Formats: sequence, C-alpha cells, structure tokens
Amino acid sequence: MKKTIQMVMNDNHEYIQITSNLTNSIDNNDQITLINGDETVQDSNIITDTNKSFLRFVVISDTHQLHDLLPNPLPQGDVLIHCGDFTNVGMPKEIESFMEYLFTNCDHLYKYIILIPGNHEWSSDIIVKYKINSMIKNYKKEKKLNATYYYLLNELITIENKINIYGKRFKNSAMSSLIPLMRDSLQQKEYDNIIPKNVNILLTHIPSKKGNLDIVHSGKSRGNSELTKVIDDPNYFTNLKFHIFGHCHNGRGVHYDDNRDIVFINGENLLYLIIY
Repeated sequence: MKKTIQMVMNDNHEYIQITSNLTNSIDNNDQITLINGDETVQDSNIITDTNKSFLRFVVISDTHQLHDLLPNPLPQGDVLIHCGDFTNVGMPKEIESFMEYLFTNCDHLYKYIILIPGNHEWSSDIIVKYKINSMIKNYKKEKKLNATYYYLLNELITIENKINIYGKRFKNSAMSSLIPLMRDSLQQKEYDNIIPKNVNILLTHIPSKKGNLDIVHSGKSRGNSELTKVIDDPNYFTNLKFHIFGHCHNGRGVHYDDNRDIVFINGENLLYLIIY
C-alpha cells in the first residue's frame, strides 16, 4: 500500500513529500501518525496539507535483480531513490538489466533518479560506476531520457536549487581484504567529517540504529554505530530532515525521531517482492 510522508523542510515553509510502499500506517488527519511497531509518534511539524506544492520522492531499495516484480508502474513522483543492492554481485549484465528497467519503466515518471551502491555492488567505483555512466551516455544518443540520473559515491547534489542530498557509498572493509573487487578506493573514516553538514536528505545503504529499522529476524542490529553517533550529534547537521537506507530486509518501515526532528526510512523491497 502506498504511504506518504510530508514534512516541513525549513522556516520558509518549503515542503518535501516522500512516498514509499511501506507497511506502516499513516492516518490522513490534521497531522500524520507514524506507527512503527508498538511506537506511535505525532508531531505538528509533519503536515498533510494537500493544497501545498510538494516535491514527491519515491523510495525503493534492495531489489536484488527482482526489479521486474516491483509494482508497475511505481508511484509517480519527482524523484526516485534507490538505496542500493540493485544487483547481486555488481556484474555488468546485472547492472544492464537494472538500468534497462529504469529507462523503460521509470524514466518517464520522474525528473530525477538517484542511486547509491549497496554491499552487493562490488567494485562500486569501477565496474558499477563505469557501466551505469556508459549506459546513460549511450542511451541518450539513441533515445531522449526524461530524467536526470545520479549515481552517488560520497557525493552531494542539490536539486531544485534548495534540497541537498548526499549519497554515501558502502564500504565493506572486512570483505575487501578477501575479495579484491570489493576494495574501496577511499581509505578514510566512514562518516565523521565525511558527510557535509548542510545535508537535508542523507542516503546510505546501511541503517542507523533508529526505530528498530536496523533489526534482523534474530533480534540483532545491522545498524552502524558510527553513523548513528553522527546523526545524534546536535552540533553536526544544520538541517537534516530524512535519513533513507535499506540493507536490513526485516526492518522495512518508518520512524520519526521527535528529539532530532528527523524521519528515518528503511525502503527495502526484497521481502516484499518475495512474499507478495
């Protein structure tokens, strides 16, 4: 079922609307109710004024080559975000299949299509990046693309001249010593002083430890402590409003942190595609 979150971006009353196929219920009353497990949170900063002009985001993640099983069409919007693991091992044929899906089924629905790599996109800065960029370039020669495409590897973009979006690459240091293709070309800290402080929407593949969106079926967390520490630091981000991620297939849903005024979204689709 399609659910919508609308939230005030800043004091100038500019709004973002995010749509995702989430299992959490959102009541369209005077204010949105976010229900995550047994926790219900209400806040007056989250609005449902349908007379406003919204920028609509559609969030998916962890499709693992099952993209053809996604609802067709996806909800129409302005921005499509995929938070990684669109392949199984990041091979060219897998990337080609996914990009062809985007060109055919999604390009006409969105103004921007934003991708980040997950842990299954091996060699994210070599094979995956090259293949995605070459396919976009070649496809533009043959047919006109409607959307602007971004594949973010520790990169900040600004859309609509006002919304700052940062996409964080996935770094698997444990596996990189065993599998050369998984080696990361950037040897540095994962999060602290890496993510720009003026980000409004943060995209990572791995979750932060918020609202049980990082918990697997065994009860263990797949969230990142360093990332969570950065988000919890009140002096780090100046206006972070959304943290969007995937990776944890059991954690699909939404959590609103009223202390930090941030919405956390796990947009994973794998279990949804398998079950439904």
